[in-house]
Parts: sequence; structure tokens; C-alpha cells
Amino acid sequence: MDILFHLSFHLTVLTHLVIGVHFGHRETKCHIDGSAIVEASGLAISRVHLNVAYTHNDKGGSAEIFAVDLSNGRTVATLNIKSAINWDWEDLAYGPCIDDCTSGHVC
Repeated sequence: MDILFHLSFHLTVLTHLVIGVHFGHRETKCHIDGSAIVEASGLAISRVHLNVAYTHNDKGGSAEIFAVDLSNGRTVATLNIKSAINWDWEDLAYGPCIDDCTSGHVC
């Protein structure tokens, strides 16, 4: 019972924090260029590379992550994920970087 109370409390606090968030109007940064990205699904903005976002195809094709320049929509890098199968990938997110993103890892 105690665990349920704490879980309920934390969810209530998180809900109130999210409800208070206000976003501005939608802004189109670019249109993705190129034939490799057929059905973009998932988007993560780079914390290291200015104006770069990462995306992938939703289903089928190669297991690849594409780095897209948001100023012109062009693919600037393709990251091949070895030993992975692209089967209905739905989302993409980033986590903490080693050395606070200063070690040269993709973030």
C-alpha cells in the first residue's frame, strides 16, 4: 500500500509539472531531403552538434540512424547499427553522454 501511495504521489506531481508547460507556435525548420529516409519515425535533437537531429525509418530497410542538418534538411551522416533489425522502430531518444558529451561520442 505504501508503494502505491508513493507512486500515486509522484505521478500527481509529474502531471502538475507537465500541465504547466506551454509551447509556442509550431515552426517548420526544414523538409527532410533524400531518398534514404522513407518514413521518418522518432526524432532526437543533438546535444552536441548544432542544428542536427537524428531520425530513423519506421519499418523495414536497414538498421540505420540518420543525422539531418536542420538548416537545409540534408542527411549529413548515416550511422549503421550492427546486429540490429529495423522491425517497426517507433521512437528515438538520447540518454546521458559519457564525459558530458565531450568525448566525441555521438549524442
